[in-house]
Amino acid sequence: MSPPVREARSIFGRKDLWINWPSAWHLNSLEGIKCKTIELIGQAAPGNGFIIGITEDAPEERWKDNFMAIMDGVDEKEERGII
Repeated sequence: MSPPVREARSIFGRKDLWINWPSAWHLNSLEGIKCKTIELIGQAAPGNGFIIGITEDAPEERWKDNFMAIMDGVDEKEERGII
């Protein structure tokens, strides 16, 4: 991702960041997808003004499970009070 979320936060300060969840990551395992999502949110901490969009096609046979893994990552960060 260019620039990394953490770097974008330092460059743009308090502006909202809207990133596109990288389509290549849809090929990772479900656990890998969850971990990558957690990593993204961690870089954006505290999480205010951070939007993750999914605008590219996920593999047809995997999109439901992949989207659930992304949401699992969001939920885990929320449970920890990060977002």
